[in-house]
Amino acid sequence: MNETEFLALLSPAGQDALYAAMGLQPREKDFLRLYQTLAKRYPRKLARAALETAILRGQAQSKFPQAQKMYFTREPLEQASVYEVAATKLNEQICVTVNNLNVYNHLVMTGDGNV
Repeated sequence: MNETEFLALLSPAGQDALYAAMGLQPREKDFLRLYQTLAKRYPRKLARAALETAILRGQAQSKFPQAQKMYFTREPLEQASVYEVAATKLNEQICVTVNNLNVYNHLVMTGDGNV
């Protein structure tokens, strides 16, 4: 999906197409049949973007608790960490950063370091 197609999905017509696609509970194997159904009601590019988004949202369910509200492209989704893993890594990084700041502040305040 390119930027133009993404912006089209955000329009009222795009949201309608996405809602319709989500209601079909699409899977990859059903793409052609469902695309043909949606393309009867919506412009082809919009139908494809809506259907791809709906399929990717279904695949993202196991990784992201809010997947049904998110927009994805295939490659980044496949590379994305599971939400809990990513949150844990982020929390660890925040703790390390805060700890480093505390050490730095201690060195500055006590004059023990060459800053």
